[in-house]
Amino acid sequence: NSLSWNNGELRPALDWLADDLGVTQWRVVFDMADWEGSNDNADPNGAGWTFYNALYSNAKFQNLWGTIRYLNQRGITTGITLCSMGRVPVWMGGVQIQTALEDEWAEMVVTMLAYARNTEGVQFDMIDPINEPDWDGFEGPQVGATQYRRVLEKLAARLDAAGHGELRFIGPSTASVDEGLNDYIPSLMGSTVVMNKLDHFSLHNYSGPTGGADARIKGSAFPSRNFWMNELSIPDQIFSLIGQGAASTQI
Repeated sequence: NSLSWNNGELRPALDWLADDLGVTQWRVVFDMADWEGSNDNADPNGAGWTFYNALYSNAKFQNLWGTIRYLNQRGITTGITLCSMGRVPVWMGGVQIQTALEDEWAEMVVTMLAYARNTEGVQFDMIDPINEPDWDGFEGPQVGATQYRRVLEKLAARLDAAGHGELRFIGPSTASVDEGLNDYIPSLMGSTVVMNKLDHFSLHNYSGPTGGADARIKGSAFPSRNFWMNELSIPDQIFSLIGQGAASTQI
């Protein structure tokens, strides 16, 4: 969680993770996803950059830029996922993303990513745009499988238009493995736009099983894609998850 940066106090922990533990994948969280507290303007297709430049230079965002910049200074520029976590602004829906405001959500996310790359100059290669969309609306907004695919399509188009189409998706990061495998992943597979940007499927589980994700994905139209368990809590489960086919585990 980038809030732990706290003017650099996090450096020793990042050093330990990189040097002693050998971490190669970093899920850098910005919490919460309600940073655009009021709408920049009435046009979701015309970003008000005076508004956004002031927003993304504030103290809270300096924790995010500081965390990623320090990883970059250590020579880590790939294997970094920027993860947006928590509910969205109240005016956008709070615990949900209102259908009529999906373009506003895409604008909010893409302006943050563009500012990161263009103004702060920090390097990362993946984005996990919505955390646990199947859960309680607080870990991430409640976004059903069809809407999740739709907003990722909108985000993909906005990234391409902004010149950052090289950023890759990871998702759906569902709290429930079954929801992810039965609803969200099949929905994503139905979108050429999303699948052209999605490098890894991702699931969460705090009790150990992957739900047969490896076989399900290998038996799909995208057998070369792998999956990550990008939230778990019990270290003893790591080898079991790898044995079940997980290509990465994040604790």
